[in-house]
Amino acid sequence: MGCFLSLSATNYLVATNADDSNAGTLDKPFATLQKAQSKALPGDIEE
Repeated sequence: MGCFLSLSATNYLVATNADDSNAGTLDKPFATLQKAQSKALPGDIEE
């Protein structure tokens, strides 16, 4: 018997014309890298 664990990273997006109150998605990116870093967990990606 095996145990399988599937983990997936979350991508947080940043754009200069965005707002830090957004969700960090492609449609609603964060305005600052600091906001993305504050939400990120190990393995997540801030772009």
